[in-house]
Amino acid sequence: MVHLNRAVILLLIPKRFKAAYEITSQTFVCIHLLQYVKALNYNGPQQTANTAAILLKENYKAKLLDVGAGSGLVAEELSKLGYSNIDAVDASEGLLNVANSKGLYGRIVCQLVGHGQAMPFDDKTYDMVVICGAMGENHIPKAALPDIIRVVKPGGYIVNVFREEALYVPWYEDGLQPYMNKLEEEGLWIEFSRHKFPIFIANKEGLVLVHKVL
Repeated sequence: MVHLNRAVILLLIPKRFKAAYEITSQTFVCIHLLQYVKALNYNGPQQTANTAAILLKENYKAKLLDVGAGSGLVAEELSKLGYSNIDAVDASEGLLNVANSKGLYGRIVCQLVGHGQAMPFDDKTYDMVVICGAMGENHIPKAALPDIIRVVKPGGYIVNVFREEALYVPWYEDGLQPYMNKLEEEGLWIEFSRHKFPIFIANKEGLVLVHKVL
């Protein structure tokens, strides 16, 4: 069990996936986070929060889940805009300890998402899920998407912001887009909007994808 001030659940994580993720995340924790973010011009969290605010408008009591929450960068941006009812899930204990120190989350869960174990949240719990920078090699697999959809209320949104090139990485085999289209054909969600923006991080083009849960 991770020692955190707020409610944290530490679940069994497949070692081979956790090891790859933890190496990356612990390296990130060891760097001064603010300096790292500024140096690489990391705009993902702002894009995520701004998109969420457009959709939620003045519904400041909306219940949000930050999937791949990391050190809490998205929650920081959301809190600036008035949204504070946020839970978090991430596979890195180190990053979640950083996130928890900011006092921006309610429930915090340490778990890999999409590796055969459902997230410990009830169906139709959240008005919105936000995901920022969590799609790509050794990150959230496409198999996680149905479980993410499961915890969102009908009519709620999933805001997913990532490097545009992540749509095509080998981690997603035949590609992420065909799988998302398949979920739409199955009646689980519909694509609500998408747009690219010039800098997600460093010189990488970003993509904002919004799906509406049915």
